[in-house]
Amino acid sequence: MILKALCNHFANSEISAEMDKPSVLILINGYHPKIGGAERQAEALALALLKNGCRVQVLTLRFDKSLKKDEVVNGIPVTRISYPSLPFLGTFVYMIKVFLYLYRTRTVWDVYYVVIVEYFAFAASLFGKIFRKPVVLKFTGLGLFGVEYIRGRRFTGLLSWAIKKADAYIAVSREIRRELISFGLPETKVYYLPNGVDCSTFKPPTQDEKKEIRSRLKIKDVFTFVFAGRFVPVKDIPGLLKAWRHVTKRSTDMQLLLIGNGILFEEMDRLVIELGLKENTHLLGRRDDISDIYRAADVGVLPSHNEGLSNVLLEMMASGLLVVATDIDTNADVIESDVSGLLFRPGDVYGLSNTIYKAYSNYAAYGPLMGLARAKIEKEYSIDSVASSYVSIFDDIRIKKGISSNDN
Repeated sequence: MILKALCNHFANSEISAEMDKPSVLILINGYHPKIGGAERQAEALALALLKNGCRVQVLTLRFDKSLKKDEVVNGIPVTRISYPSLPFLGTFVYMIKVFLYLYRTRTVWDVYYVVIVEYFAFAASLFGKIFRKPVVLKFTGLGLFGVEYIRGRRFTGLLSWAIKKADAYIAVSREIRRELISFGLPETKVYYLPNGVDCSTFKPPTQDEKKEIRSRLKIKDVFTFVFAGRFVPVKDIPGLLKAWRHVTKRSTDMQLLLIGNGILFEEMDRLVIELGLKENTHLLGRRDDISDIYRAADVGVLPSHNEGLSNVLLEMMASGLLVVATDIDTNADVIESDVSGLLFRPGDVYGLSNTIYKAYSNYAAYGPLMGLARAKIEKEYSIDSVASSYVSIFDDIRIKKGISSNDN
C-alpha cells in the first residue's frame, strides 16, 4: 500500500517521467564475499535497479587484501577501498580515500545511496553537500543498532552533523522512522520503505518439489522447522534451543535446522549436545542454497530480541512457510498474528515452545495463513516494487535540487 502510494505520487510528476534513469553508487561497509542481511539486500536492490534501467555500482571496504580492488560480482561492478592499519588515524585516512574516489567519479553518479550509516555516510554527505549530489541514507535497526549506535561512535558529533546534511533517509520499519524523526531528522525527508524480496526465487514448493529437495539435500523427510541468521546474542538461539527441548518431549517426529554462522556457533553446537537434542537438531552452517532450504521446511522460526526488517522473515513468508516470530515492532509491521503468521513475546521460552508446538499440531489448519503471507509479500514487499520506489525517491530528490543526469 505504501509502495503503491509512493509510486503514484512520483508518477504524477511530468518532470520525473522525462528524466533519465539515475546512476546509483551504493556504499556499504561489507559486501561479497561477506554475506549478511544487509549485504544480501544491497545485492538484491542493485540487481533490481539494473533491471529497472539504472546504472549501478557498489563501493565497499576491502577488508581482506586477497580480494580484488575491482571486479564484477553477479553482474554488479564492485570497487573496494582498503582501510589503513593506523591507530586513530585510520578512520581519517580511509575517509579521505573514499572522498577522493567520489571526486574522481563525480561525473558518473547521480545519487549516493549509503547502506548502514557509519563513516561512509560522513564522506558521502560531505561530498554531496559540496558538489550538490543527492545522498540517501538507509537505516536498518533500532536503538543500539540505530540512532544509539551513531551516538556511541567515535567522532559522533561529525557523524551526526553529516547525517543531517543528507537529502533523504530510508527507514525499513515504521518504528525506525519514528526514531529517526525523534533524532531530529525532518519528517518530510524520512521515508518508510521496507526491504524487498525476489518472489521468483523465494516461492512455495509443491509437495513433490519439497520431497525432491529434501532428497537432494539429504534432509530427513519429517516435519521440519528452520532458523536462519547470524549466531549472535540478539538472535536468542539459546532460547530457541531450550524451547525446542520442551517441544521434543511432546513429539519426536520432527527436526530443527539451524542455518548460519557467527561468534556463538561452536557454543550452540555444544548446547545442542548438552540439551540432548543431537538426534533432531542440525547445525548446517552458512548455506548458498537458502531458497531450497526454505522450500524443504514447513515452519520458520525467528526468536530475535531486536531486528530491523528481517530479510529472513520476508524470504520465509515468500517461500510459503508458516512463520513463528517474536512480537517486536518490525515483525508486527509484517505479520498479523493468527492471520499471516504466529507471534510470541521475546525471551519467553515457554511461550515459544507452545507456539512451535501449536504450529506443528495445527499445521494443516494454517494453510490459509501461509497463502495470505505469500500474497502480502507479493503485494507489498517484492524487490521490483521496492526498486521502483527507490527510483521515484531518487528522481524526486534530483528534481528538488534542480539537477538531472545530463548535468553530470
